Amino acid sequence: VLAPAFLPEPSGQTGGAYAEQLSGLMLDVFTRTRGRAMGLFTSYEMMNQVARLLEEPLHEAGIRLLVHGASGSRDHITRVFRSGGACVLLGTHSFWEGVDVAGEALSCVVMARLPFSAVNDPIIEARSEQIELAGGSPFREYALPQAVIRFRQGFGRLIRTRSDKGVVIIADPRIVTKNYGATFRKSLPCPVQNVPSRDDLLSRVEALFA
Repeated sequence: VLAPAFLPEPSGQTGGAYAEQLSGLMLDVFTRTRGRAMGLFTSYEMMNQVARLLEEPLHEAGIRLLVHGASGSRDHITRVFRSGGACVLLGTHSFWEGVDVAGEALSCVVMARLPFSAVNDPIIEARSEQIELAGGSPFREYALPQAVIRFRQGFGRLIRTRSDKGVVIIADPRIVTKNYGATFRKSLPCPVQNVPSRDDLLSRVEALFA
């Protein structure tokens, strides 16, 4: 599990810069894994931004890009991806869980950001107000635990059998820069390696897939 600390945080102020740098890193990683990779996003907007930047260079590299909502239904693109070959699948919320792709067809998972729910969701707002009225912390008692559950589910897309192996890249530096990042790291069955540079990350990926 690798955490590229050199990426900017995926905040609103740096959303465009983050999408550009994330797509560049994904391209470098996916060409080294020869596809066989899944990108998990928390919003369609970010996913589609990255998809537009990846489509042409992946095509030139002989890697097929499957995008949730643009390349067909969830079931269709999952079947295509599961059949193997040089494919990259980009998905949003429903792909964080319940999608089983065992073996080498899925050898790399990139989480675009930590999967916190949207703060303007009416259900989230109502639940947070209840916790605040009771004197609690909505973030610590609700938002963080829910995000950790989704995070573990995303990690679980890679390891479906005892023989599965590969790399998970958490492309959100908050997992190592924020105090709450420790909660995410402790939820995984293996250590998260903080990677300071792009070259270092790519060399680790190359070594794994050599």
